[in-house]
Amino acid sequence: MRQILFTILLAATFGGADAYNWVTLFLAPVTAIIGWFTGRRMRNNDAIQKMQETINLLASKNSELYAKIEEQNKRISQQTEKIAELTQELTLVRKENAELKDGQIRISKENAELKRIINSKK
Repeated sequence: MRQILFTILLAATFGGADAYNWVTLFLAPVTAIIGWFTGRRMRNNDAIQKMQETINLLASKNSELYAKIEEQNKRISQQTEKIAELTQELTLVRKENAELKDGQIRISKENAELKRIINSKK
């Protein structure tokens, strides 16, 4: 605003009082102001557009990550089921192992008894 007044005052002082000079003196600052507002609006639109692109990118990445999380949760669920199955199988194997140890002890005792009987008959 100061520059506009200074320009008008300067033109009036140096005798450029004809209509052409007044129009050019008035037109230059007006176009500068219009250009400034237009540029400001374009900068704001560019900023908004870049923000929207960023939001779209983040939403896309979020969808990808969500799909990966769902996949990992499914795999964890499957692994948990497998662990439960293996735990049951391990329990059965331990029970069978205990029975086999008892049978081995019983057979060892019978074997020792048979050796004693055979040695006593000699």
